[in-house]
Amino acid sequence: MAVVLADSGDGPLRLKEQLRAGTNFILIASRKADVAAATVSMLRVSADRMPKRLTRNALFLLGPHLKPAEFDLVLQSLEDGESVYFVEHLDLPGTHPPKVRRYLVYCDIWGIISQHDDLHDAENAWTDYVTALNAQRPSPEASIYKWEGDYWRSLETETHLLRQI
Repeated sequence: MAVVLADSGDGPLRLKEQLRAGTNFILIASRKADVAAATVSMLRVSADRMPKRLTRNALFLLGPHLKPAEFDLVLQSLEDGESVYFVEHLDLPGTHPPKVRRYLVYCDIWGIISQHDDLHDAENAWTDYVTALNAQRPSPEASIYKWEGDYWRSLETETHLLRQI
């Protein structure tokens, strides 16, 4: 999982990369008004609709998915009172058709695993994801989501039925 520091020289570029890739990430926001405004613009949200603030407890849950140096950076930022966010693609206004396909295999940790035009292809991709998981390491689960015109609906019941097959 990536950590994007808005104030760093490559912050805007890294933010664009994460948005383009569809991966969830941690954003350490800037206190500088111009950088904060640019970040809000790139996320396509208003300042009062920023993604979820990351808590210390949530950081520790995400810890296994972060490099040690990045974990330390985020922890120090939280302790310093910085605004730190966990950016989930399903919560962003730019993540809906036609910019993405109608079905997503989505992981709450990693973000968009794959995009599909029909449910059958999404089910196959979900099966491939689950099959590729290493049983020796804890891995975040994924589900299939369907765009319903103005929101993403989890097909969790259908996903659980697939597990039984």
